[in-house]
Amino acid sequence: MLEQEKYEAKGQINMLNIKTYFLITLCVLFWSANFVLGRFVKDDITPLELSFFRWFFVFLMISPILILRHKNILNSLKQNYKILTILAILGITAFNTLLYFGLTTTTSTNALIINSTVPILVLLMSYFILKQKINSHQSIGILLSTFGVVSDWK
Repeated sequence: MLEQEKYEAKGQINMLNIKTYFLITLCVLFWSANFVLGRFVKDDITPLELSFFRWFFVFLMISPILILRHKNILNSLKQNYKILTILAILGITAFNTLLYFGLTTTTSTNALIINSTVPILVLLMSYFILKQKINSHQSIGILLSTFGVVSDWK
């Protein structure tokens, strides 16, 4: 009986890993599509309009969740309004708007290459500011991602 339980648990873990990798792949796909579509529509819509409509439609799509869970969400907003406001302005509004302005003058490939430096910058900033040590897994990950970006660069 124990042997069977081990296989069932292992099967669940494998399904969890598959689901996790699938969702991570979707995340990368959507993130990259944001750059490509931003460049594609640069002549038809201004960067500010694109940023506004993008988040307006996201708001419409998540409205059912907001309506169903409004108490929990409002409590979280009340408790963390300062940091959430800063993150909303810098992380969402400013990033996307500046990205769309940048895509009017460069290719989506160049923008993605520049964006791929973010993990390196986060690692370096955490080392210098937070005094966190860089481990071998992080170093290998940075080397592999850098190699992937450089090998795709024309």
